[in-house]
Amino acid sequence: MRYLFILFLIIDSMSIWAKSTDQNLLYSADISTGEVRLMGDVTLETELPIKILSIDFGPIWQVEAGQLMGLRFHLPKAMEYCRLKVREFGMPRPNNTEVMAILAQGNHIQRLHVAAPKALQTRFYELDQPLPGGDNVLKLGGPDHDLGIQSVTIECTTSSLATFGKTDKSTESAIRVVSSPNSFRDRIKDESFGPEMVLIPAGQFQMGDIQGDGYDDEKPAHSVSISAFAMSKYEITFAEYDQFVQATDRQEPADEGWGRDKHPVINVSWDDAVAYTEWLSKQIGETYRLPSEAQWEYAARAGTDTKYWWANEWDNTQANCQGKEDSFQYTAPVGTFSANTFGLYDMLGNVREWVADPWHKNYGGAFHDDRIWNYKDEEEQQEMGKHRPLRGGSWNEVPKDCRVSSRDWNIIVDNRTIGFRVVLVE
Repeated sequence: MRYLFILFLIIDSMSIWAKSTDQNLLYSADISTGEVRLMGDVTLETELPIKILSIDFGPIWQVEAGQLMGLRFHLPKAMEYCRLKVREFGMPRPNNTEVMAILAQGNHIQRLHVAAPKALQTRFYELDQPLPGGDNVLKLGGPDHDLGIQSVTIECTTSSLATFGKTDKSTESAIRVVSSPNSFRDRIKDESFGPEMVLIPAGQFQMGDIQGDGYDDEKPAHSVSISAFAMSKYEITFAEYDQFVQATDRQEPADEGWGRDKHPVINVSWDDAVAYTEWLSKQIGETYRLPSEAQWEYAARAGTDTKYWWANEWDNTQANCQGKEDSFQYTAPVGTFSANTFGLYDMLGNVREWVADPWHKNYGGAFHDDRIWNYKDEEEQQEMGKHRPLRGGSWNEVPKDCRVSSRDWNIIVDNRTIGFRVVLVE
């Protein structure tokens, strides 16, 4: 499927180049002559929801008072759940003035009023109707003041990903914003957003010690079928977990002085992690939970059959495990290292991650699907106690313990090497 976007501007005489955040999409606009040329286009061969338009202006563009900057784009079909994202620089103007955004959608015109920022700031505005197929026009400007724009994005989803995981497909229990062809974020009740989620395709894989040199608890290797699900792109961060803490009056977990914000949350027990997923589910209206051990390993492998998702040899530039060669003595901010093929970060290293299953000493009798593998009887439960698996290794593990198939366990208490991520299932 091919999409064609045309950029036009109404500004005083000057020459401007604009490069899209899509690497193969390039525009040029010579405002002195009014000529606008499309220098390239992009082919999107996916039925998943897509980012419709994302143009990065680079330096701040100044739109003078009373003038409008316009973006014209063509959609081959109507798109639901659209929003406008404006990254604006705080140009000098009275505090009570606003930026006017006009979105012309066929016969429908929606006017959005954007409060003046104090500095460079990104704002999001949900559109009140789907964008129709055909030509659409967005205009931005200030009626009586200059406007500084760095970037404008129009993001839309089709219903396929917008309703993924929803128990009632006929109603919207939450606003879902798609940020790339296979990732999204659900809005929670306080108007902020939950973790960024990545859609993981269905498939089959060999789970366990397929290399033959792992530990006994990774055996026997066995075939597992996985249904499509979504997993958090990053380990849950302190910023995300602290939001839950503040909303529920829980005690904040210690960060050991390593940093909060974008660092993965640590010192959380299995019960803490489950409580977070239950709170998140209630806020969004969908069922978020810890991944099953099979879902976790499938997502970590990302279609590979090697010891690590990148190769059979350890590479300290790919993950944060024991040693100073990766530049981190303790945890690293999430997303510091490369993502795997599925677009998931820090599946190996950084922090060990809780999963939903109880601990089993090996894979004897394991399911061949992605269900949570509970104890088969009371005798096994008494033998294993409250042990829970931990996957992925951490900043404190040697590379062998950061392999995709490597398993560890702990009782359900907290630990400074332990964090978690979440999944959303259909």
